[in-house]
Amino acid sequence: MKLGKVLLVTVAVLGVAGSLSVTNAQAKTGYHRTKNSAVKPKAFYSTSKHGVTYQANGSLTNFKFKKNHVLTHYRDSTWIATSKTYIKMHGKHRLYYYVHNSDGKTQGWVWSGYLKAGKHNQMRHEVSKQVGNYVMAKPGKLYQFGGGYRAKHFNPFNIRFKHGIQLSDKVTYKRTQLWTVYKHGKASKYYYVTSSDNQVKGWVWHGFLKPGEVKEAAKKPVPTVTKPDGGISNSQGNIGSVAVNPKPIVKPTAPAKKPTIPEWATDDGKRARIVIDPGKFREYIDGGLKYNFNVSVRMGFNKERKIVSNLETLLDESSPYQIRHRLYGVIDGKKIAVGYLSNPILTNGDILYYDEDEFYVSVGKPELTRQYSSEGKDVYKTWAPTWYQYHQASRDFSVWQFNLRTRHWDETDMHQAHVIAG
Repeated sequence: MKLGKVLLVTVAVLGVAGSLSVTNAQAKTGYHRTKNSAVKPKAFYSTSKHGVTYQANGSLTNFKFKKNHVLTHYRDSTWIATSKTYIKMHGKHRLYYYVHNSDGKTQGWVWSGYLKAGKHNQMRHEVSKQVGNYVMAKPGKLYQFGGGYRAKHFNPFNIRFKHGIQLSDKVTYKRTQLWTVYKHGKASKYYYVTSSDNQVKGWVWHGFLKPGEVKEAAKKPVPTVTKPDGGISNSQGNIGSVAVNPKPIVKPTAPAKKPTIPEWATDDGKRARIVIDPGKFREYIDGGLKYNFNVSVRMGFNKERKIVSNLETLLDESSPYQIRHRLYGVIDGKKIAVGYLSNPILTNGDILYYDEDEFYVSVGKPELTRQYSSEGKDVYKTWAPTWYQYHQASRDFSVWQFNLRTRHWDETDMHQAHVIAG
């Protein structure tokens, strides 16, 4: 009897397929299910905050659940279903799918009620030979598309929106590619563009642009003065004339404006911790300014993190065939090329906020009741953001979520190094 009660509590805590209350006999013997049957691969995504995937254990008449993944950690992914089974619970048959993540490394059985049909964070290339010029139609951002935390290279089946940069109405954007991007089952057109000043390139939703070009202001013609040649004349007057440009008026050069240094770029150790947009952090460094504090940076795919200081973008003229800007930093007293700034973590405790996914990253834990700045309308109301606290010693993360009932941050999980490529 005690064993039955223990198992009953365990199942309730796991929240299996929506409150799986079981009898003592079921707790001992497991569940009945049908044979696995293959299904035509179908795409799903999940917005569940409580659902999980399971490993299958036992026989058809003694099926037991074993949790292996939490769905909320895969809100940016597409799940592909390849098999199905029906599990009998409380006299009803519940449909479960066997799914694998779009990176192919995560799989398990999941209740169909946690899934929504459609692709999410995937791309499809559209055949289009049109190369056109566009200008900003309304404010928006241009993004880089990363291949997910586990992908070595760009993967169109597992993309992530990274490093958002505001569009400018002062440049022309040249479109060279057209792709369809799927977000929560909805298909949208995205252009790959390069700005006319060659400062930015990346992906932008087509609705933020319209055909056109930014025209430069027309230059005023230089006035000319007609002057007699002074040497030859006849009854018709002077023969010929010479156009002479007047001496240019030299205006004093206005002093260059000093770049605005954001508050988070200085730190005396006493100020409050600041929430920073990762895109603005990268813009600051790309703009030729130096970030003097330590940053934890991954040095390539599947390589450990390194502590880098004095991050800055410098002109690299080492190759006679290419001149480019590269990111440099100081590691162990030596200045080296860092490469791409992938998922930085600020070791002074400041917080990076990824607005597309509504999560924070910091080496510190959140203040118990503080509601940190965000761009989501429903954040802290009907949706709890996530906070990943990085532990440098173990290279692992604690996961915190804001409890909408107690209005406190709760530590909900550990060992989530894969979440932001720790």
